[in-house]
Amino acid sequence: MPYIFNGKEINVGRKKYLIAGLAVVVLFVLAGGYLLSAKRKALTGSSTAKLVNYTIPDVPYFGLYNHIGKNSYLGQKTSASAIAMLLEYWNPGENNFDEIRRSFDPRKQEVSMDDVIKAIDMMGDYSTKGEHLEMGELGKYINTEKKTPLLLFLPLDKNQAVDVEYNSTNILIGVNSTEKKLILHSYWFGNNYEMSFDEYNELLKKMAPALRNYYIVVQPKNLQVALESIDKRASVPYPARTSVMSDVDSRSLIKDYAIGLAAFKLGNKEKALQYFGQAEKAPKFFEKMPPFLKVELYYYEGSVYAMQGGDDGYKKALEYAQKAIDLNRNLDKSFLDWPGYGLAENRPSMYGVDSKPYVLAGDAYLGQNRLSEAKKSYEKGLDICPKDAELKVKITALEEKIKI
Repeated sequence: MPYIFNGKEINVGRKKYLIAGLAVVVLFVLAGGYLLSAKRKALTGSSTAKLVNYTIPDVPYFGLYNHIGKNSYLGQKTSASAIAMLLEYWNPGENNFDEIRRSFDPRKQEVSMDDVIKAIDMMGDYSTKGEHLEMGELGKYINTEKKTPLLLFLPLDKNQAVDVEYNSTNILIGVNSTEKKLILHSYWFGNNYEMSFDEYNELLKKMAPALRNYYIVVQPKNLQVALESIDKRASVPYPARTSVMSDVDSRSLIKDYAIGLAAFKLGNKEKALQYFGQAEKAPKFFEKMPPFLKVELYYYEGSVYAMQGGDDGYKKALEYAQKAIDLNRNLDKSFLDWPGYGLAENRPSMYGVDSKPYVLAGDAYLGQNRLSEAKKSYEKGLDICPKDAELKVKITALEEKIKI
């Protein structure tokens, strides 16, 4: 019996072949669509996402590598630096960096996402929210229309100790899906730092499930006006990453220092000594570690021993205090292409000197009952940092003790 198909008469036999052929074509189309979807998912992490190859221009960087200038010192709360980057991007020159720094409780060592959101909400007329975004959904904000940098928490290392729960804040400024990279401003690792998708996913495994792929979205409430203002800016290319930022040895040293510092502030003395020791014993420590960070590392390492107390503890604390004091000069000067450190605790006549190693030495002398030597060390610290009220109290108490 003949059938009509596409204006032509065909018989039953030919119809069977035609239906089989159409089925093969449909299967090819479906298979092709699946493979394309799988490839897209591999690149972006989402089967429904579009490829993103875009970096938002003109997001300022504030972090470890430009701690110089009037508004540069934000303390070692990386969240304060991250907030400063976001707010200066949306409203350049209109932010009080000291206010941003003070928005976090200094007694609280680990900053939460809620802390960050509350701090931003105190700073101005912004719409701030937390949002879970898979890799393929980042283009929702990282695109030519929204131009919205995202704040995220990440561990510093995929091998970071489980009992050092420290996640540093970063600003996501770009995504390159073709090369499978994220582009970040990182307090510890510098401006426009590139991280592979694989590295990012490895870091996520170190985080609590609720924090994985969790971003803080900050936008002015009148977003359209803000974007129009941004479009009128004269865009300047991001500065090239410095050799200290890019060098593998330098980055490894700074990473160990940062994790050690986090462990110290979280009260994990054992892990603090482990990470500080890894940095100190590294073959390139003296060659590649910026001088300020050497002084800081010795100070914190010695502080752990001082807290342990006892003859051995105070002896080791004094050894590390002296190591720090020996290097404690010209800390504001450049190191390779690292610009130096504008220390908040310095008087103009002593620029490039830190008071903390002298305070540590005083504590160690006091623990050894060497009272006059402790007093001299405390006085040197106070001479560098005259506003240190706690140190003044220590000296007064020590003077009373010496009189007795």
